[in-house]
Amino acid sequence: MNIEMMNIEITTPKGILLKNKEKMMYRNCRKFLKTSVFVALIGTSVEGRASVPAVPVSGATNLMTIVVEEDNDGPLKTAIAAYDQNNFAEAMPVFQEYAKKCDAVAQYYLGLCYVFAPGERNLEEAYRQFQLSAAQEYPPAIFKLGGCYMFGMGVKQDAKEAVKYYLMASEMGVPEAQYNLGWCYYSGDGVPVDFSAAALWFKAATESGHPSAPQKLGYCYQEGLGVEKDVAKALQLYRLAAERGASEGFYGIGLCYFNGVGVEKNMEAAAKNFLRSAELDNPGAMQYFGGLYLYGQGVPQDVNKAFEYYKKSAELGNAPGQNHLAICYEEGVGTEQDLRQALNWYSEAARQGYAPAQCQVGVYYESGVGVEANPSEALKWYQLAADQNYGRAQMLLGVSYYQGKIVEENIVEAVKWLKLAAEQDEPIAQRFLAYCYRDGAGVEKNMDEVVRLLKRAANLGEAAAQFELGLFYAGSEETPLDTAEIYRLYRQSADQGYPLAQHCVGVCYDEALGVEEDDAEAFKWFKLAADAGVAMSQFKVGVFLQYAIGVPQDLVTSVKYYRMAAEQGEGKSQCNLGKCYEDGRGIEQNFDEAFKWYMKSAENGLSLGQYNVGHCYESGRGVEQNIEEAIKWYEKSAAQGEESAKEKLKELNKQEF
Repeated sequence: MNIEMMNIEITTPKGILLKNKEKMMYRNCRKFLKTSVFVALIGTSVEGRASVPAVPVSGATNLMTIVVEEDNDGPLKTAIAAYDQNNFAEAMPVFQEYAKKCDAVAQYYLGLCYVFAPGERNLEEAYRQFQLSAAQEYPPAIFKLGGCYMFGMGVKQDAKEAVKYYLMASEMGVPEAQYNLGWCYYSGDGVPVDFSAAALWFKAATESGHPSAPQKLGYCYQEGLGVEKDVAKALQLYRLAAERGASEGFYGIGLCYFNGVGVEKNMEAAAKNFLRSAELDNPGAMQYFGGLYLYGQGVPQDVNKAFEYYKKSAELGNAPGQNHLAICYEEGVGTEQDLRQALNWYSEAARQGYAPAQCQVGVYYESGVGVEANPSEALKWYQLAADQNYGRAQMLLGVSYYQGKIVEENIVEAVKWLKLAAEQDEPIAQRFLAYCYRDGAGVEKNMDEVVRLLKRAANLGEAAAQFELGLFYAGSEETPLDTAEIYRLYRQSADQGYPLAQHCVGVCYDEALGVEEDDAEAFKWFKLAADAGVAMSQFKVGVFLQYAIGVPQDLVTSVKYYRMAAEQGEGKSQCNLGKCYEDGRGIEQNFDEAFKWYMKSAENGLSLGQYNVGHCYESGRGVEQNIEEAIKWYEKSAAQGEESAKEKLKELNKQEF
């Protein structure tokens, strides 16, 4: 809802709108500060305490800077100055002395010392001093109490309690409290997510002078979160944050120029603002600036600079920066390849809940790259990323359940995750889901869905889907054969280096399917697929080289390709390799080797191989002569329709007669 639509509004003395439930929290918090708990802590009632001098609050940094304008006690003012210079040894004794006198400012600063002073860190005591100061309604201490509860400093973490103190400090005009309260409503920490309330408190913090608040309010306007969308106003607020010296302001302006939000895209202007923000130690800006160097956008391309800024961003804890740094180590961009370092940085980002990194950690554990393979760890990280609706992780989880590799096969779970990923246009998920519909696995068989999903994946450029769709059309009895479309799909896939598609393109040129016959082109595509390990293409290359089809004859290389395919169990190549050994064609004659390869071919069910085995037994070439064995193999071959085997059987039967 928009700010203007908030129900039951009241106006506080500071002029800030509150909902009724916030009003109750505010009153309860003030009442709590006057309870016997605090009286017991400080030994007397708040009403009996000397009045605390008014202290204006500045919001220049994440930690408030308190300026004592009226302080008749010189030692306290001197101690505060010493604290500002990190001279804790001089400051702490003074704060301790004045804290014993129940001075709220001294108690507050003493609490800060217990947080930041080297060797004096005592979060429980810091919390106690903030309590004592807050009991006197000292605004900065009330804000710090909220921080103690939010981050579990000296007290059990309790976001709801944190919101209570942030609310009271906000009403007392503390800009940081207003800003933090906005964050609570924005992120749902201690209160339900409420973008209207978030925008309200970011606006209050902006009006109170908080440097970063305009950027957050600007983002609300940019995305229409709790306020009416207004990108021009968003940019105006980003510029206000930049004028106040906030790194987030320059970062926001940089993103506007980077994405073309409220202004025309301008990578040079984006780079300028990202650099200003990065110089103020903004890790998000460093990450984007690294990306500009990586791709040469707005700055000269420099992978070393890209690596440098990714590393700075990562070391400041930015999860996307850590993820990009991991990619640099993984691919050797701007640094030497180091898969262990890659995994380390992916893991850092993953521990922060960054889904792309969680997914990649899963990939490392599944593949055993940079770490010992651990299927259960892989599954854990895929699940964490998938639960965040990260499409690639959902796809990998679905494929894992489909294939049963790192988890027990579960087609129902596979379909569930593949559908979620497919809806996010993960093409591999769409292809595997198409397999499910094709086979009726986990879903009802539906060929229309098969085509729809393969088309979506193919249109997204997924090479395997393009190949599968072409294969589907080639074998479909329900759709008219469109060889030109089949060739187009195979070619799209082949141009991306998909070996099976390269083989099919070779077939198209060899048999004039959807394209004119061209032996030289056929050989080119067969060889590409053959060199990628496709056995049938290796056989075809062997044939083309043996018979000089589209290329000069080369018997030696022909044998090489026959052998490559034969060793993969390709029957025709085994038979042809046996023939090369028998005839001494492209290799030294060797009847034993010939028989060996003929037998492998025969055992693969190739009729010509069975015939040749029979011939070896009949002639005694490479094996001891055995007419009975010869007849057995001739019969096997003849049963498959091999005419030569039938003739041999007739001939042998006449001889026996």
